[in-house]
Amino acid sequence: MEFFTKRNILIILGMVFAAILFNALLQNLSGFKFFLRSCFSVLFPFILGLCLAFIFNLPMRFLETKVVHKLCQKHPVADKLRRPLCLIVSVLFVLSIFIVFALLIWPELRVTIIALAKDLPGQIEALSQTLQNLSEQYHIGGEYFNNGFNIDWSEIGNKIINKMQDNSGSVISATIFYTSNVVSALFRTIMGFAFAIYLLAAKETICRQAKRLAYACLPQKVTDKLIRVLALSNDVFSNFVRGQCTEALILGCLCYIGMRIFSMPYALLISSLIAVTALIPVFGAFIGTGVGALMILLVNPWKALWFVLFIIALQQVESNVIYPRVVGDSVGLPGIWVLVAVTVGGSLWGAVGMLIGVPVCAVLYSLLRGFISGRLKSKKIKIE
Repeated sequence: MEFFTKRNILIILGMVFAAILFNALLQNLSGFKFFLRSCFSVLFPFILGLCLAFIFNLPMRFLETKVVHKLCQKHPVADKLRRPLCLIVSVLFVLSIFIVFALLIWPELRVTIIALAKDLPGQIEALSQTLQNLSEQYHIGGEYFNNGFNIDWSEIGNKIINKMQDNSGSVISATIFYTSNVVSALFRTIMGFAFAIYLLAAKETICRQAKRLAYACLPQKVTDKLIRVLALSNDVFSNFVRGQCTEALILGCLCYIGMRIFSMPYALLISSLIAVTALIPVFGAFIGTGVGALMILLVNPWKALWFVLFIIALQQVESNVIYPRVVGDSVGLPGIWVLVAVTVGGSLWGAVGMLIGVPVCAVLYSLLRGFISGRLKSKKIKIE
C-alpha cells in the first residue's frame, strides 16, 4: 500500500501548518490576545444581538404557538399581524421586567448606601474598640489593632478634594474618556438591539438561507449533524433559561416573604440579590447569602446569623421541592457535571461563564452520550 498518497500528503502538510501556527501563537501571545479583543470588540453588537434575540424569542414563541395561533385560526387576516404583534409584546415584556426591577431596587439601594455610609465609621470604631479590649485582655498587641482601625475620615476627604483640585486637567481628560466609552457602549448596544429585532422578524428566512449555504458548502452528513447539534443546543439553552428564571423568581419571592416575617433589614434589596445570584447554579446561593449576611451584620449581628440559618433552610426547600418541579431534568446533566461546568466556566469567563457553563456542558454531555451509545451498539456491546 502506497504511503505518499495525495490524501496523506495533505494531512502531513496540514499538521505541519498547524504546528507552525501553534508555535507562532506561543511566541506572540500578547499579540494574539490583542487580536481576540479587537475581534470581540467588532463583533460585540452581533453577539449581543444574538443573546437578545434568544431571550426575546422565548416569550415570542410562546405567544405565537399558544396564544395568537388560536386567534389566527378563527381570523385568517390576523395571521399577517402575528409576527410583528408577538415581537412587540415580547420586547416590551422583557424590557418592562428590567424597568420594574430597577424602579423597585433603586430607592432601596439608595437608602441602603446612605445608611451604610453613615453607620460604617461607627461600626469600624466599635470593631476597633472590641479588638482593643480583647488585645488588652489577652495581651496580643493592642497598638496594632488601634493603628489598623484608627481612620481619619476627614483627612481622607481633604486629600481627595486636594487631589482633584491639583489635577483638574486630568479629571477633565478622564471625564471625556469615560464619556466617550459610555457613548460608544450605548451605540453598540443600540446596534445589537436592532440586530436582534431583525433576526426575530425574519428568523425563518435567515434559518432557511443558512441551511442552503451549509448544504451548498459542506457535505450532507456534516450539515445534518451540524443542524442536529444546533437544534439540541437551542432546546437545552431554552429549557435552562426558562427553568432558572422561574426558579430564581420563586426563590426571591419566598426570601422576601420570610425576611419580612422575621423583620430583617434590607428585605427587598437582599431578596432581589438572592434572585439574581440564583441564576448561577451551585455557587449563586453562596454569593447572595454572603453579601446579604454582610449587609445585615453591620446593622444587627444576631439577625445576620438568623438570616444565614433562614437561607440554609430555604435552600433545602429549593433543592428538594422547587428545583425538581420547576427545572427537573430539562437540562439533563448530572449534579457532578453541573459542579464541573460551573467551576470551569467561572474560571474561564467569570459570572458569564457560570451562567452559560451548565447548558454548554449539557450539550456536550448529550452529544458524547449519543456517540458512546452509537459506538457500543455498532460493536454489539451491552453494559447494564
